[in-house]
Amino acid sequence: MTDFGLSRRRCLASLMLSGVAINGWSLKICAEQARRPHITATGFSPGGKSVVVGSQAGVEVRESNPQLRLKKTIAVDMDSVHDLCFSPDGRWLVVAGGSPGEVGQVAWIHWPEGKLDHQDAVHDDVVYQVTFSPDGSHWFTASGDEVCSVFRINDPKPITRFTDHSRAVLGVAALPDGEMVVSGSRDETLRVWNAISGEPIRTLHNHSRDVMALACQPSQSGLPMVASASADLTIRFWQPTIGRMVRFVKLPSTPLAIAWVQAGKLLVAACEDGKLRLIDPIKVSIVESISVSDDWLFCTAENPRQFGQMVVGGAHGALSFHQFNL
Repeated sequence: MTDFGLSRRRCLASLMLSGVAINGWSLKICAEQARRPHITATGFSPGGKSVVVGSQAGVEVRESNPQLRLKKTIAVDMDSVHDLCFSPDGRWLVVAGGSPGEVGQVAWIHWPEGKLDHQDAVHDDVVYQVTFSPDGSHWFTASGDEVCSVFRINDPKPITRFTDHSRAVLGVAALPDGEMVVSGSRDETLRVWNAISGEPIRTLHNHSRDVMALACQPSQSGLPMVASASADLTIRFWQPTIGRMVRFVKLPSTPLAIAWVQAGKLLVAACEDGKLRLIDPIKVSIVESISVSDDWLFCTAENPRQFGQMVVGGAHGALSFHQFNL
């Protein structure tokens, strides 16, 4: 006898378990997809032969091709992974993350062996991004505890802590001179500060919503340039050493991650609407748009050995390989 007291949620749960199809979709399959952890960090190995992927399930190493077949998993003891970064000499894969509101952690993995060397608690909230100075002598963190920290290589104790942000810091970028750092925060600002002393240099105010991500343009002639992605639906291009916003582009969806491609000639944005958008920073126009998913995209990276070859990760385990024909 049918129990008409069942709630709608319990009925849907029963249908999911039985695999009943509604509107052409199997709810069982949908439920399995919903349980997949979000892909929140990804990148290519220095030689471009592997793709590394981070999520709540840990770290995976996959083949660098459209099939993205799993090669190995690397166990890291953190609740969430937010960033993956290779050291400039290619000897280390650094994994950043932690537990929200509790601890920010960084794990150091020998590369290419994929063996965990050590893991340190370095912040009081999750580490959203980790990056290196160009010469590899220092590394920098951006954390949910509103702090950026500077460390010497192989030393878990910070030499400097930058504390001028008033909300979580989501991005950090070291400038090519190794002397200045730019950080971006939910407080709607970018801040430029001294990499060693932590002394503030200037604050950049043009964004009107959270600054979601930063990316420093690979070395070009002229002044260094940093791109910032914001929840105000813009990507802005800056010359932070002189405090100048050069130009900006408006997008139809929030950019959650950005990466320079083609040796810094173009920028790619992973957006909330599931699309990758390729942007010309000079013409400030969208060159190409690719539909990847019908849900949020959280991360993207270019193969350092193959211009235009991208990997992108998103909600519910979405992971795909793309080739822009540039």
